[in-house]
Amino acid sequence: MKHVALLYLVMLAFIAGCGAINTNSSSSSSSSSANPIIKIAAGMYHSVVLKNDGTVYTFGYNSNGELGYASSGNYVSSPQKVPTLDNVSKIVCGYSPTVALKNDGSLWMFGSNSITTPSQLANISNISTIDVGGYEIYALTSAGILFGQGENFYGQFGNGSTTSANALTQLTNFSDITVVSGGQSYTLAIKSNGTLLACGENSSGQLGDGTTINRTTPVTITDITGNIVAVSAGFSHSLLLKSDGTVWATGYNSSGALGNGTTQNRTTFAQVSSLNNVVAIECGTSHSIALKNDGSVYAWGANNSYGTLGNGSTDHELSPVQVSSLSNITVITTYGYHNLALDSSGNLFAWGWNGYGQLGDGTQTDRKTPVQISF
Repeated sequence: MKHVALLYLVMLAFIAGCGAINTNSSSSSSSSSANPIIKIAAGMYHSVVLKNDGTVYTFGYNSNGELGYASSGNYVSSPQKVPTLDNVSKIVCGYSPTVALKNDGSLWMFGSNSITTPSQLANISNISTIDVGGYEIYALTSAGILFGQGENFYGQFGNGSTTSANALTQLTNFSDITVVSGGQSYTLAIKSNGTLLACGENSSGQLGDGTTINRTTPVTITDITGNIVAVSAGFSHSLLLKSDGTVWATGYNSSGALGNGTTQNRTTFAQVSSLNNVVAIECGTSHSIALKNDGSVYAWGANNSYGTLGNGSTDHELSPVQVSSLSNITVITTYGYHNLALDSSGNLFAWGWNGYGQLGDGTQTDRKTPVQISF
């Protein structure tokens, strides 16, 4: 959804850091380069970190096995290693599921359907990209063939039905796909020719096809000009990133998640205000974040009492505002009401809602500005 981070940026080399929680990234420094963090992912109430040696760490809510191991309570507020998972190359989170792709090409999942420790999924060759929607798993091969598993109540698998898939199944109405993003009951995908496809739930216009009609087969979004390089599907709103660094949004907008200065829903994509030079985008539940090419992070939409936007306020923002105290950021991720960011020195930062310890700072205290997470 996204959250899988969809980056239009070659990742920099990271230097992992340890240390106390710090609310100012400029004052932090890394102390070790032996095993840096390389990828991060946020679920609805939990978070996942992948380190360079292929080990995975999780924290947050654990009632459904989101963390991949048994815990004494229903949450863990600091990073803990998943004991039975290694040699991992990619990680993604959905509402509760976590999916990991190993170096040998095998796909593993936990946190859904009573699967509380890593369990291997059906073998699919040459997987290049993975993503998770709410409870839908996507695997994309290097040949552009898309597979799906999980809920299909709104036709998000694009096969003309609403029958869910209990195992990875080829989604035959998708072909030549280069990018996929699963939202809450809907799917966005980019073809190799730059065409944007969408299907699934559309009650708020999140598919961007000019209607609020649910689609059980993919529709082509035709009113977009320019080269689309990334998409992010959220709960009820969607973002796309063009090669010129501009961001466009459609769907639910009661708290300003579309970033166009209004609270009106849209059924077609419109440009986010005053935002350029963007290299990565992510949708939360009712907010959005973006990474610029200078390493700064911007956020807009619902802020709530949690401080989801990271600007020290609890006011909703209808246009992008800069997240406080972050610099040299290379990776961002969000899902529910919390966010994670990784800087070029391998330092991990988190902000927003922390009711289940999903920020990983050892507390359940919400953070209205980013704090550095110790490893």
